[in-house]
Amino acid sequence: MFEPAFNRESAELMRKLAIGRGYLLRDGKTGDWSLWSGKNGFSKPVGMADNSLVSEMEARTLLKARPGGGLIPAQGARTQAEIGMTGPDGRLVSTTMNEAECALGWLRGRKDQSGDPLLGDELFAAAERLRRDYTVAGMEQRVTARWDAPIPSGARGRSGAPLSAPVTETALAAKQRLFAALRHVGPELSGILLEVCCMASGLEHAERLLGLPRRSGKAVLQIALTRLARHYGLLPEEAPARAPGRLRHWAIPDYRPEVS
Repeated sequence: MFEPAFNRESAELMRKLAIGRGYLLRDGKTGDWSLWSGKNGFSKPVGMADNSLVSEMEARTLLKARPGGGLIPAQGARTQAEIGMTGPDGRLVSTTMNEAECALGWLRGRKDQSGDPLLGDELFAAAERLRRDYTVAGMEQRVTARWDAPIPSGARGRSGAPLSAPVTETALAAKQRLFAALRHVGPELSGILLEVCCMASGLEHAERLLGLPRRSGKAVLQIALTRLARHYGLLPEEAPARAPGRLRHWAIPDYRPEVS
């Protein structure tokens, strides 16, 4: 399975399982896995996950056997963490950061020469907020799992094909927020945000795709995330530099102008 796709889909499935204390049960007819959740009292499945995704997650010990049958998240298999910070206006801002994002996670674990993380909390939170709007807006092509809509009675989509669903006001609002953020960042920097933050691409892949110089992706991403964090209010806006005043008159220190 393509690694960025696995990172996205496994993190999303783990989030769904965590929200409703859920578990997976295998469908004997299709071989896929149904997702059961406490959100509806475990009365019926709330979605499906493909066997290829679940098998890979089992192999990576992200899932374990459930005592009553099926699979549940393995202990210690964290893919998400809640972080909070105070914005420039004093408001507490909280967001969920996705620990499965490959390039972002790699940068998050590295430090610069002064010992500070290459990506601070504000930049990481901005990346996750953009990715969340990208997902809610339905911009990504889900190729391994389909749990956004309830299972239709008597009908099932083709294996691996997403089930059609009407566009909701929530999705439209997320798309508007996404486009507004990308416009603020600008066309020169929005490409690397889409590749790395939204589609979980590696830095080298993003560099090749966007035609960036080799090993420049880290610096470009940091600049883009800084501008994105300012757009979200996680960092203060940079004060515009004052233009130097025009020299009008040379004078000694005790000079006083004559007033006529």
